[in-house]
Amino acid sequence: MVTQLTENKVVDTSSGRSRKMLQTIFKAFVYKGLSVLLSLLIVPLSVNYLDAERYGIWITISSVLTWINLMDIGLGNGLRNKLVQALHGNDEAMARKLVSTTYALVIGLISLLVLGVVPTLYFIDLNKALNSQTVDQQELFVIVLTAFLSFCLLFVLKPLTAVIMATQNASIDNLILLAGNVLSLGGIGLILYTQDGPGNLVHLVLVFSVAPVLAYLAGSVYFYRKLYPSLRPALRDFDRAQVRNLAGMSLQFFIIQISATILLTANNIILSQLFGNQQVTEYNVVFRYFSVVTIVQNIVLTPVWSAVTDAYHKGDFAWIQQTLKKLLLNAALLSAGIGGQVLVAPWVFEKWLGPSVEVHQTIIWAVALNTVLTLIASTFSYIINGIGRIRIQTFTSVTTTLVSIPVALYLGRHYGPAGVVLSGCLWLALWLPLRITQYFKLMNQTATGLWNK
Repeated sequence: MVTQLTENKVVDTSSGRSRKMLQTIFKAFVYKGLSVLLSLLIVPLSVNYLDAERYGIWITISSVLTWINLMDIGLGNGLRNKLVQALHGNDEAMARKLVSTTYALVIGLISLLVLGVVPTLYFIDLNKALNSQTVDQQELFVIVLTAFLSFCLLFVLKPLTAVIMATQNASIDNLILLAGNVLSLGGIGLILYTQDGPGNLVHLVLVFSVAPVLAYLAGSVYFYRKLYPSLRPALRDFDRAQVRNLAGMSLQFFIIQISATILLTANNIILSQLFGNQQVTEYNVVFRYFSVVTIVQNIVLTPVWSAVTDAYHKGDFAWIQQTLKKLLLNAALLSAGIGGQVLVAPWVFEKWLGPSVEVHQTIIWAVALNTVLTLIASTFSYIINGIGRIRIQTFTSVTTTLVSIPVALYLGRHYGPAGVVLSGCLWLALWLPLRITQYFKLMNQTATGLWNK
């Protein structure tokens, strides 16, 4: 067992680290590219199967349920950094304790969430909450309950992603996501083949909710049985002492995660309340159009996080600095690609979606600007996250959480749907100089106080 862990552990040299990272990026491009193609097929099939109004309802529901991913209090990212350190020390016992303790905590949290949310659903006016008069209350209840319980099951399986990232096997997570998209597309195809008449939102939600759960369940069995059986979670390896070890950094990651998710998911809710569910659909198809670029960025950045953790603990600052230069070049090239996307967007949307969804130029420009700022900000954030000095990000995230929704509502009322999207650009531009300053202080080893916490 020791031999297997040693063979699979994160590499110890700069050249080996870079080689491992490049191999992971290449595989991730293949898997993620196929996932993007499938998702581009899924959107028009879903919109045409239902209509823009009903599809917007599903998007709004899924946006709210995305918050479930935050209820692990950042345990996934906390586990990721701590597990890298344990693997480098070849401490199998500690690695198993960290993994098993995280799974136990996640199961406990999700159990409390289910006990609190399910009874509450009976007393919520879902038609009012979702701003919908086309779907009756009983159908909405079935839809929300189905999606919620499926997301809870997915939540229990999600620590696998942190373990995959810590072992620098990010391409496996992309393969799991690809499998989920294959199952979703297959499910939609089965519905279209077997069902006549108007689209059934319950059936579509069932497909979208269950598919990723099945994919992550199969991925968990494969990873823990075939690749890293020494890391397989077990109740006997739960260690109460590790709860505190995981909690400190995890809580800070949780605050950062919740801020980012508020900026992302609140847009759907605000657009739904101010302009209706059709506007949610318009925003999301534009968001998905530009997400092709952010997907490429995430493929490149995902293995960087754990590799930076490795390099920083070994004092290999030169490798981190060279990596940043390459990442900034990547961000510049992707930003140029976004400019091209803006130019051809009207033609693409006409061919992709036809007349079913009307897309306005102001939304295209607003989402494009948001995407460019995200490319730059995420480049610095991933390196700082890998180093584990995230106190400043925590403070800025708290500020963002407190004021982002009021600002988005104000801009939406005065400048329309594009104003809601531009509110996210405001926060990205405001905090970017702090990220850049902290990076250089860390690399020059002059970071003190909050800069080094």
